Amino acid sequence: MNSRRVAMLVCVAALVLAGVRAGSAKPAPDDTNAFAAADAQILSEIRDHSQAMDNLEYLSDEIGPRLTGSSQLKQANDWTAAKFREYGLTNVRLEPGQSPIPGRAGRRMRAL
Repeated sequence: MNSRRVAMLVCVAALVLAGVRAGSAKPAPDDTNAFAAADAQILSEIRDHSQAMDNLEYLSDEIGPRLTGSSQLKQANDWTAAKFREYGLTNVRLEPGQSPIPGRAGRRMRAL
């Protein structure tokens, strides 16, 4: 039993050391600037133009609960497909899906 503990301790120590060593790898200096610039641009876009909260509020407050087979689910699927098209996605379509409720067919959305 004692040898199992020692073996486990050695394995854990090896994993920790491997993780520390992998974490200490740093990108080349010019890569850091390119990554920092890209990060700043992404964060700026999120801060200044994000529609995530507006979309969440619309789905939650205007459409409400979206139970399988409900009219709210259809409304949410149609609204989301329209939003995807508005955002420039192509080949957006609703596909039939299986509902866990007998006699009701759900609809799934898929954007390609």
